[in-house]
Amino acid sequence: MLQQINSHLVEIEILVNEPYSTILGYPRYSSEEIESRVNEVQSNGISSLLFEGNCKIGKLDLLGKGCVSIVVKAIYNDKIVALKIMRTDADRSTMKMEAEFLKLANKVGVGPTFIKNSKKFLLMSFTDGINISKFIEIENNKEKLSNVISEVLEQCYKLDRTGLDHGELSDMRRHVIVGDEITIIDFESASISRRMSNVTTAVQYFFIGGVTAKKVRNVLSINSLDSIVSSLRQYKNDINKENFERLKQFLNL
Repeated sequence: MLQQINSHLVEIEILVNEPYSTILGYPRYSSEEIESRVNEVQSNGISSLLFEGNCKIGKLDLLGKGCVSIVVKAIYNDKIVALKIMRTDADRSTMKMEAEFLKLANKVGVGPTFIKNSKKFLLMSFTDGINISKFIEIENNKEKLSNVISEVLEQCYKLDRTGLDHGELSDMRRHVIVGDEITIIDFESASISRRMSNVTTAVQYFFIGGVTAKKVRNVLSINSLDSIVSSLRQYKNDINKENFERLKQFLNL
């Protein structure tokens, strides 16, 4: 017997039925599309989906909903993983490019671990924790806050150096998870053809604009932004380790 709708395990064969087909073929689908997607999920070795998370579609809980995909928990090789399901109205035909960007990020130790992908699906390690905004809201310990922000910036620098721009770090609430590890997620808007701005965007989020930045500046005892802005400009003009370390000094990290 299935448990209550808002949190339960569903075998793959059941996904052709409502309300699960709504997730598999969100936001609009045909019976042929659902059948094709069920077969594709099975071919990826996924045994079932686990409807849990802080996002909701109808009565079903899931991990996230974006412009390109829906993210749910799945069972793969007896482990809980994250499954990205491409929306039927996505601005692309496959998940191939996002998979390639995630693999590129993984090469420098960034992002959830890539497992496999197919045309409509992307399978990766599940990242447990709270979003970075919530962490900053509740954390008042200077050392802990400094360590987390420093780690995020280090990962952003690795992305800058590898030539991969994440593209959505101006709002980190949905894209950085703080748990046992710090993980930058969601590379669906990433690019290797535009100018890298990972560190620049992260510094602006953490230190320059908004309520989050005000809290960070207060905890890290930052009274002036002039030196930060100047150092950030220097880093943007020449992305290298020396400029990055100088920037971190001005950020009290």
